[in-house]
Amino acid sequence: GIRISKGTYVSWLSHDDYLHNNKIKKQLNILESSKRKICFSNFIQVDRFKKKIKSIKISKNLFIPKYSILFRDNFNFCTALVKKSVFKKIGFFDTSKIHTQDYNMMFRIFEVYKPIILSEFLFFSRKHVNQNSILFEEEANSEKQDLYISKFKQIQFIFSRSNIFKKIYITFFLRNKDLKKITQKLFKLIKSQNIIL
Repeated sequence: GIRISKGTYVSWLSHDDYLHNNKIKKQLNILESSKRKICFSNFIQVDRFKKKIKSIKISKNLFIPKYSILFRDNFNFCTALVKKSVFKKIGFFDTSKIHTQDYNMMFRIFEVYKPIILSEFLFFSRKHVNQNSILFEEEANSEKQDLYISKFKQIQFIFSRSNIFKKIYITFFLRNKDLKKITQKLFKLIKSQNIIL
């Protein structure tokens, strides 16, 4: 779809989610008035009846985006409006990754581009029992774990240069992922730093 699209911008939407009516207009206006090439927004998680579960503020992250996505799962690529030229430079989605191709793409984008993040809630992510991440939880967790293991040198680099508050933040959110191999690596890292968290 991205390859054959003819527009200047690309917006990706999963089949069970929906956008705020003004999402694309607001993001287009801000991108057209800046030199940036990608814009994200905060979003709201809803149930299958569109009832609000919680608000997710990616605009309030402690780290810059390319570090933040190493620790937190609060970026949603469906909130993004992206210039098509970004894909020409970065490449397309890795379709061999069934559950993490969006995060893999964001890792690659954030290494090159600094996104604009709007504080407005312009996207609605539906949570339900038929999601692939729930239906195929073991497979999804395994793929997720492989992705984060491949990034662990970066995690180690950031952790070693962080103050105690940021170390606690990193530890909390990595443990919250409940990925066994990541937890083991994290505990070894903490021990090597001679600190107690």
